[in-house]
Amino acid sequence: RYLQFPRISPNGRMLAYLSVLGKTGLSEIMLYDLRSGKHRTLVTLSSQWEAGIYPAMGCPFSWSPDGENIAYADASRIKIVHVTIESTREK
Repeated sequence: RYLQFPRISPNGRMLAYLSVLGKTGLSEIMLYDLRSGKHRTLVTLSSQWEAGIYPAMGCPFSWSPDGENIAYADASRIKIVHVTIESTREK
């Protein structure tokens, strides 16, 4: 598992990062709650990526200015997911 692109939320409470699962290349955008210390999967990307490819392309996700959404690239599309406790599962 490779962890890449840590990005803190605008309110400073959450840390989003990309988790690439070894040789499979499957990736997840994960959330880490800085207060509770819990990690959660926000979304599993449908695209497969090799670890280390993103530095050449730039970060594949970004927080919205209000911290309520994350926009991300997946399978040549831009998608947006609302960041709530209900939209995640604990890891």
